[in-house]
Amino acid sequence: MNKAGYIPVIGNIASAINAGMHAVRGNWKQAAWAATGALPGGQFVKGFKASRNVLKQVLRGSKQIRKNKWKSGKKRLTRVGIREKTGQSYRNALKDFYRLVDKSTIRRFKSKDGKTGFMGRMRNGYEVKVRSWSSDGRPTLEINRKTPSGGLKKLKMRYGSQAQGNNRRRG
Repeated sequence: MNKAGYIPVIGNIASAINAGMHAVRGNWKQAAWAATGALPGGQFVKGFKASRNVLKQVLRGSKQIRKNKWKSGKKRLTRVGIREKTGQSYRNALKDFYRLVDKSTIRRFKSKDGKTGFMGRMRNGYEVKVRSWSSDGRPTLEINRKTPSGGLKKLKMRYGSQAQGNNRRRG
């Protein structure tokens, strides 16, 4: 029923049925979320919740290696936080990327150096990039969102250990 809730027109009916099922079981929070999907445009609200849950799963098992720091860019302030998933590879970064983004928004991008990566958008509007390189040589998943003040907040997830990145850089 949850997946059927994203189908236009039919989804509203499926969400209403799903809300009723949750209410009968006494799951009031889930009933409320399902009921929002029954309203016109409610699928977008459900999409935000789904994006948040997938993002939590991707972040699970990572550790913070640098707290958020403000950097002054060309046009705006950018807040950057870096996390690390040790024992992981570019393949894991790609898996996490495909779990996060809406498949219809995926496209390739090229860096100034000519290296290619992929970018796409989550249902909640966050921009996600995945690339096999970073400043320290490790695969990186980057999640960007605009702040209300016009700045940019970035979360960079490095895959593999710091030593692996340094070895790649030298070699």
